Amino acid sequence: MTVEQINTKDAIPHSDQIGTDRWRLSVDRNRVPNAFEFVVVASARAKQLLQGCVPKIEPSAKPARTAQREVLSGLVHRVEQTLAPPESPEA
Repeated sequence: MTVEQINTKDAIPHSDQIGTDRWRLSVDRNRVPNAFEFVVVASARAKQLLQGCVPKIEPSAKPARTAQREVLSGLVHRVEQTLAPPESPEA
C-alpha cells in the first residue's frame, strides 16, 4: 500500500488547523484497495509505536499518524499468522 507522495510538506492542511499535526493524507484508492485492512494494520502499528517500537520514518507528534504514513509508504505490511492446532493429550 503506497501513495504517490507521502511527504507532509506536500499535504494540504485543514484551514483552521495550520501549524498543528493534522494533515490530510492523499491516498490513491487504486493502490489501497482494502480500506479495512489499511485501518487494521495502521492501528496495530500505532499500538506498537505506543509500546516503544522505533518508527521507520520521521515520527509525527501522533503515533497514529506515524503509523498511517508507514503503512502508506510500504514500510509496514500485514503479516499472516497461523496458529498451530492445540495438541491433544495422548491417552
